[in-house]
Amino acid sequence: MKDYLRQFQQVHALIAIGEDLPVHGNQVDLDPTHKDEHGLPVWRITHAYHPNDLKLKAYYERKMQEIAQAAGAEKSWVVDMTQGSTGHLMGTCRMGDDPEKSVLNRWCRSHEVDNLWVVDGSCFPTSGGYNPTLTIVANAYRVADHFVREARRMNLR
Repeated sequence: MKDYLRQFQQVHALIAIGEDLPVHGNQVDLDPTHKDEHGLPVWRITHAYHPNDLKLKAYYERKMQEIAQAAGAEKSWVVDMTQGSTGHLMGTCRMGDDPEKSVLNRWCRSHEVDNLWVVDGSCFPTSGGYNPTLTIVANAYRVADHFVREARRMNLR
């Protein structure tokens, strides 16, 4: 492995994070045929890219190739990250006022399970084309502040 990696002493990567637009059919559900070792259904991800996502990908690939050439790259190539990549997929527990169309309310509390609060990236329908970590952290603080306020009022039945 070390000998193989020595071939790549001056390799650099250019990476673009594009927004993964919400697509109505994208979902996480229980697979009706596949079961785990306990006989329970396993989860599955159904995901299709929005046509704009693919246009954005093609645009970024061209631009990054141009940047690499302008920087003097002797060789460059594109890695297709749309195949199996789930880096910033979101929306599996969408936030909203309508329990028929969302899993969580505006405070990231489950519509169906009173004592379930979800403060990861799943409450957002999209990452907005940027690494979502700081948005997730800001939302977690917002939800925690609300939670503490409501707990002090004894309003978390």
